[in-house]
Amino acid sequence: MKNIYSMNIRSTIKLKSFNVYKLNKIILELKKNAETNTLNQKIITLPNKKKKFTILKSPHVHKKARDQFELESFTKIMQIEGTAKNTKEFLKILETDFVNDITYLINFKKIK
Repeated sequence: MKNIYSMNIRSTIKLKSFNVYKLNKIILELKKNAETNTLNQKIITLPNKKKKFTILKSPHVHKKARDQFELESFTKIMQIEGTAKNTKEFLKILETDFVNDITYLINFKKIK
């Protein structure tokens, strides 16, 4: 029977944030950590999503008085490949307070 930690795993981490500078800083930190754990990594940048809101200033009479706001979200995908042991060590950085302003989703897939 094979050891679980010697299996090769492909992990996909989807990182999403409203602050592009914080997202890029976290991606650089994750890349450094992946290199120290001898993992192959690949960064994919997805298109930005913009959502626009229009709010009436005065809901009673002044229909033309409006404010417009825009909310932009940035998404990047990081794919890493390596052994289960190295991947586990790499993912410990996501538990720290360094990654507090972003949301992330992790998927794992066993490589034959």
